[in-house]
This record gives sequence, structure tokens and C-alpha cells, in this order.
Amino acid sequence: MRERVELLGGRFRAGAAGPGWRLSATLPAVPAVPAVPAVPAVPGVRPSRAGEPVGAW
Repeated sequence: MRERVELLGGRFRAGAAGPGWRLSATLPAVPAVPAVPAVPAVPGVRPSRAGEPVGAW
């Protein structure tokens, strides 16, 4: 969990709190890095839209 939060530029804390554990994660409103790496465009291929089956035109 810590690695994922820090990868997005956030802060993660975890530790014992009484008989249990306390977890806290703070994430920025805008990620520090893109969630998906940019992919170069391929001539003649249209990118798919969200929710659209792959290969649908």
C-alpha cells in the first residue's frame, strides 16, 4: 500500500493504535505521475474510448 500511495505523490502512515492498527493515506488531487504511460500513436489506428469494446468502430 505504501509504495502505491508514494508512487502517486501521496503520504502513507501505519502503526499500532491501542489494540488495533491505524492507517492514513493522503493523495494529491492530481497525481504526480500519469496513471497510464503515454503510448505513441500508430498511423491508421484509432484509440478506443472508455467502455468501448476493443476493435469497435
